[in-house]
Amino acid sequence: MCIDNALVQYAQELYFTTISKTKIEKLQINDGKSIMDNSSNSDDYIGMSDCSAILYESNREICIYISLEKTLKNCLKRIEEVKAFNEDEEYSNVKKYWREYLERHLNYYVGNKTFSNKELDIIERTILMYALLSNRDTGAVLASPDVDEEFTKCGRYGYCWPRDALFINKAMLLLGMEDMVNKFYSVWAESTQLPNGLFEQRYYSDGNLAPSWGLQIDETASIIIGIGDLENKMDFAPIVEKATQGMIEFLDENFISKPCYDIWEERKDTHLYSNAAIYKGFESARSILKDFDKYNHLVCEIDMIQPKVLESIKNQFVENGLLKRSRYNSNTDVSVLGAVVPFDVFDANDVVVNNSVNRIENELLTSSGGYLRYKDDIYNGGNAWIISSLWLAMYYLEIGNKEKARELYNWVTNHADDKGFLAEQIDKETGKPAWVVGLSWSHALYIIVGSKLR
Repeated sequence: MCIDNALVQYAQELYFTTISKTKIEKLQINDGKSIMDNSSNSDDYIGMSDCSAILYESNREICIYISLEKTLKNCLKRIEEVKAFNEDEEYSNVKKYWREYLERHLNYYVGNKTFSNKELDIIERTILMYALLSNRDTGAVLASPDVDEEFTKCGRYGYCWPRDALFINKAMLLLGMEDMVNKFYSVWAESTQLPNGLFEQRYYSDGNLAPSWGLQIDETASIIIGIGDLENKMDFAPIVEKATQGMIEFLDENFISKPCYDIWEERKDTHLYSNAAIYKGFESARSILKDFDKYNHLVCEIDMIQPKVLESIKNQFVENGLLKRSRYNSNTDVSVLGAVVPFDVFDANDVVVNNSVNRIENELLTSSGGYLRYKDDIYNGGNAWIISSLWLAMYYLEIGNKEKARELYNWVTNHADDKGFLAEQIDKETGKPAWVVGLSWSHALYIIVGSKLR
């Protein structure tokens, strides 16, 4: 129906209203494409079709509002609100808000340091992207604007992974977004933690469980480690206590994790990255819980278990002078660097680490100048991943090789798109951003590496 220059369509207790202050010249509900050019206004009174067409009077600029309501009464109320709305004033206020928001967080990160224009473009895009991908009620940030809605190549990306959140929240702290990070742990993490203390693979931003296909113990460890980065980490001791108990229960009799999915969510095994995360998780948990008398018994248990976890990692995941990605798989994988940074299991100058990095350099470097995730990676054609280069950059920063880290950082900078977005991958044929563009994880590592290069 047409009410006060607004088209209202109705279907299954939902009213879809198209509103504008520009006068409607003609409208059509049902078969709008073929009828609109030749008919007068539609005679439909209450149209239940999903097809409609509107012709507005000639105007250089048309402002259109879309409203979804559950009652006709609310539709009429929304129409009246639009009539009284000042678009120019609202546009000016919104523009002012985002300019101030961007300037505040950019200044927090940049300070008196020098960045190139292209680097600033990526930093600014990161700030705005995190704001727009955040759930303001829970603090969760989506991995990316959603892609592949037909599930042709993946399970979609519009979810929150605790693992990604470890890096994203660290980047957000560097950007001065502490309030949102605190909310993530106080609201999102508290609401999603299972009774056994663990966290599942991925969730919607509101905390509801998303489709998952297997537990990953590093997701739980990542929550503890992330809390350990906070100034007010003591506030989250109950979450840490439960998560620590959950990790302990997930260890087998040899103080190594039970089989679970790897960081790439492809193989079920016992993985170096998972166990390194557990080791670091225990370290972070101890630093948080040690000042509470009621957790003394758990701190003592950590003190007993953590050295045995370290011993098991060195026994199970070192072979022929190299780090193994999994107990039963020695394929070259950039994720073994997680045992160095951020999990501090191995010293960056350890010979097995140096050997493993040389192997990564020899076997994972692509013609584009970036690196695969692992040898024979075929996902989406087998391209370089942004996070692989940035993870290597973090390693080179650990050993004091800023020149090499800067080279990798520059490569990533030069492969951002013209809007400052970083992709998940770089196409091996074209050198252009590939697959997901605007990946929160890629942007997080860029912010982390950029802060350490200055």
